[in-house]
Amino acid sequence: MECRCFILFIFSSIILTKCYATARFTYVLSAPKQFRVDTDNLVVISTKDIHDHNSQSFELTIQCGGYLQKEKLVFNKDGLQTVNIFIPSSKVPPSVQDVTMELVSGEEHRGETIPLIKSSGFIFIQTDKPIYSPRDIVKFRVLAINEDQSPSTSKVTVDITNPSGIILDRMTYEGQDAFKKKEFHLPTEADLGLWNITAAFGKDTKVSVAEFEVKEYVLPTFGVTIKPREKIINKTMDYVNIDVEARYSYTIRGVKGKCTLRLGYIDDDQIILFKKTHRSKLKLSGSASFQIPMMSILRSHSFPPHGTPLFIEVNVTERVTKIQETGVDMTSVFASDPHKIEFSSSKGYFIPDYPYQLKIDVLDAVNRPVSGTNVNIILLAGDQQTDSFETQTDHNGRCTWVLNKSLTKAVVELKFTVNVSNGQKMSSSETFK
Repeated sequence: MECRCFILFIFSSIILTKCYATARFTYVLSAPKQFRVDTDNLVVISTKDIHDHNSQSFELTIQCGGYLQKEKLVFNKDGLQTVNIFIPSSKVPPSVQDVTMELVSGEEHRGETIPLIKSSGFIFIQTDKPIYSPRDIVKFRVLAINEDQSPSTSKVTVDITNPSGIILDRMTYEGQDAFKKKEFHLPTEADLGLWNITAAFGKDTKVSVAEFEVKEYVLPTFGVTIKPREKIINKTMDYVNIDVEARYSYTIRGVKGKCTLRLGYIDDDQIILFKKTHRSKLKLSGSASFQIPMMSILRSHSFPPHGTPLFIEVNVTERVTKIQETGVDMTSVFASDPHKIEFSSSKGYFIPDYPYQLKIDVLDAVNRPVSGTNVNIILLAGDQQTDSFETQTDHNGRCTWVLNKSLTKAVVELKFTVNVSNGQKMSSSETFK
C-alpha cells in the first residue's frame, strides 16, 4: 500500500499536528505538544475521502508509566472525533518523562513520543498588606487551582521564611481549605527586612512566593489640618485668615500644645519662604487661628505671578511628649486678576445668515464659577458697534447670548466687559470668523 506522510505544525508552541495520506483516504492526528498530568489532554483525529460503505476504524493507545488508555474510533464518513486523555500523577514514576501515543488503522501504524510535564495548575498568594512591624499578625491566603481553574485537591504546603532564609513555620492544608484566611504571628524580636511566604502543591511541586517587609514604623499619633479662609490672595488684601486643627489619630480629642506657621510661595518648583514665623498656643479643642498681615509681608517681596500657590506650613508640638507633626496646604493662590473669562463653551465660528449662540464662563483664580456677576457684551462689526447685551452669570458662572440677527460680515469681533460686584472691572475680547 502506498503511503505518504506530511508533517504540519499549527500553533507549534501548543499543538502537534501530523497529516497522513494513504491510497484510500487522508487523516490528521492532532495532540498537545506537551502532555500534563492531572488535567485533560485532548487528542483529535480527522479524516477525509472516506465514502459510503467504506468505513474506517482507528485504535489509539496512550501509555505513560503505569497508565494505559485504549480507544477505538470508527469513521463512516469524513469528520473528526476527539479523545480525552487524563494521566494521574500517581501512576507516573519519577523516571518517566514521555508519553507514548500509537495510532493503528488496518496496516497503518503510527507512533509518537510526546514530552510529559509533571507540574500542572496555578498557585497564588495574597497578604493583607505589604509592610508589617514586629508583633503584627500577617494575614494571608493561598489559591491553588488546576488547569481548568477548579480548586486543586492536592495538599498545599506553606512556609514562612525570615530574611536569613530560616523557615520559622510550615503549614499544610487541603487545596480547598488553603484559600481560607490564615494567620502568622510575627515574633517580638522579628528580623527586619524582606520575609517570604512560599506555597507549593502537586507531586512535582508547583511553587509560588510572596514577599512582605518587616520594619519598625510608627503611625503618626495625631494629624494636622490647615484651612485657609481665603482661597484667592490679591494685591488689595490686608489680611489672610488661616485656621489650624490638630487631633489625635485614635480619638476626636484635640492635641494640647503649640504650633508655628510659615508662609511662602512656589517658584519654579522651589519653595520661597517669607522670613516671619507666626506662633500660637492650641486651644483645648486642638485648634488655633491666625490672622496674617499679608499686605505688610508683601512689602518686602514682589507680588508672586498670577496663579502661584500660597505655601502654608504648620508645625505642631505636643506639650507632654514633644512629638511633632507637620501639615502643608497649597490650596490658595495669588491672583493679579480676580476673575477670568472663558469662551471655550462657544463655537469658534459662525455661519452667515444663521443665529449664533455665545456662551461665556466667568471663573475665579482657582477655577470656581462666579455667580451673580454683571456682564456687559458688545458686538462689533469691524470698528462699529452693532449690538449690546447686559446680563448676569447664573449659579454655574455662565451667561448666554443668542444673536438672532443675520451675521453677514466676514469677521465679527465680540468684545466682552465684565463688571464685578465689588467695583473691579475686567474685560476680554475674542474674534470668531
